[in-house]
Amino acid sequence: ADENAFILSDVGSLDNLRSVLTIANPARLRWTVRLLPGETHQTTPHRVFYDGLIWLFRDYPLSEDLLMLGDIDRIEAHFAEAGRTYGIDRSPSEGMVNGIGYSVMQMLKRPEQAVRIFRSNVAAHPQSPNVYDSLADGLEAIGRDREALANRERAVELATAQHDPNLTVYAQGRDRLKAKLAAAPAK
Repeated sequence: ADENAFILSDVGSLDNLRSVLTIANPARLRWTVRLLPGETHQTTPHRVFYDGLIWLFRDYPLSEDLLMLGDIDRIEAHFAEAGRTYGIDRSPSEGMVNGIGYSVMQMLKRPEQAVRIFRSNVAAHPQSPNVYDSLADGLEAIGRDREALANRERAVELATAQHDPNLTVYAQGRDRLKAKLAAAPAK
């Protein structure tokens, strides 16, 4: 097929294409037709390609508002819907979820919500030492130091087995928390 088959240079052709697509209404075809004033046959392909990709994937990016709310259920739902729309298996990355958790904990001052976010990351990435270390940070922030220590120990265990370059950081966090618990009065 000619790569320029749908790059139409006159209003009549655009109206014809719009009519055909409206009548046919092909399932799962997302389309739009618009005139690009000032463009020529030679310059239209570049604009159409770029503008078309922006339009086609307009609902794919995660909004900053949703990120700042830190609502992990809505964020996961967004990625699930994007996966269905675009036919891909997509979920938020470990790093993205971690970043959201720390933002919620530090900027929004909602450590309980951050713990929930970190727990979702542990469920999604159970072999990552980093997710356990982050969950431990959240648990410490809400005063659940014994549970935090168990997660720091899991981070060290996984990091050791995986020769993770952050093993020293995880071990330092574990040792710091052990010392804190040892110094605390018994309950």
